[in-house]
Amino acid sequence: MPDDIISHGSTPSRQFPDAGDVRRGTVTSVEDFGVFVDLGDCEGLVDKLEVSWARFSHPNEVVDVGADVATLVLGTRRVDGHLALSLKGLQPDPLQEFGRTYIDRATVATVSRVTPIGVFARVAEGLEGLIVAADSQVAAPASQHWEVGDEVTVKVRSINLKTRQITLSVIDEP
Repeated sequence: MPDDIISHGSTPSRQFPDAGDVRRGTVTSVEDFGVFVDLGDCEGLVDKLEVSWARFSHPNEVVDVGADVATLVLGTRRVDGHLALSLKGLQPDPLQEFGRTYIDRATVATVSRVTPIGVFARVAEGLEGLIVAADSQVAAPASQHWEVGDEVTVKVRSINLKTRQITLSVIDEP
């Protein structure tokens, strides 16, 4: 739980749900920094980092005003006393799911970005891994080997749930 969250669910002036409670509510506003949800007896904020496991530029790509959503109560924010909520806390972690199936196994990935440090490739919906430039088949500038959209067969070498990183190695050269 982030340091700015109080796990106790009440303040002297109003009663909040307790941390860990699951509450249904209605999205009242979608901002750059997060989503406001009316829970009926109070309103809470889903920080942008708690909206979804998937990557997105703006929360409105994931949820719309008026949507009925289930939320996980994280606690009360010390800074402003608002209720801190999570949407992704009720969703399965796709990285864990991917790890159970693909660690040390081959899969087909689609090149999504070519950078100086290596090639990023999409291995599953919302998940990218890195083929590092030190990989012998990527040692020459990666742009000479792959373009965005190319498919490549890779082995999933490692998955770090804490840093949320996937390391890949090439099995077949393009």
